[in-house]
Amino acid sequence: MESLFYIAAPEEHKILAAPLIVPPAIAMASNTTEDAAVRQSALKLLILLGDTPDTGDILFDAGVFPAMKTIVQARGSDWDDTSKNALDVISNICLHRTVNEKLRKAGAHMFLRDLLSEPGFPGLQSALALTHIG
Repeated sequence: MESLFYIAAPEEHKILAAPLIVPPAIAMASNTTEDAAVRQSALKLLILLGDTPDTGDILFDAGVFPAMKTIVQARGSDWDDTSKNALDVISNICLHRTVNEKLRKAGAHMFLRDLLSEPGFPGLQSALALTHIG
């Protein structure tokens, strides 16, 4: 996973790497029986790939929003690194506004609105994502 992160890190590599990396990264990040370090690495890879306007459609079409939403909703009352990173993935996709219409149709704005009252990072991250998604 670490090697994939460094391969995909340059801006010009993200659009090429995303179609190949996103599906297995979503599967690893979503797998609750996967080792915690592997899940975190997969989430950080998705954060990286979502941090460009060129990959929004790829991530959305691969199912990243419902997968990350499920991770956040499964957190219980505690925000661990897994749930925070899943929210960060969603926020990065919102940031570049390339798939905002798809995200709104999927209910992302309602989901993020429900998280506004969360203390600290999650509430702030939700507010920032909402400012971009509209």
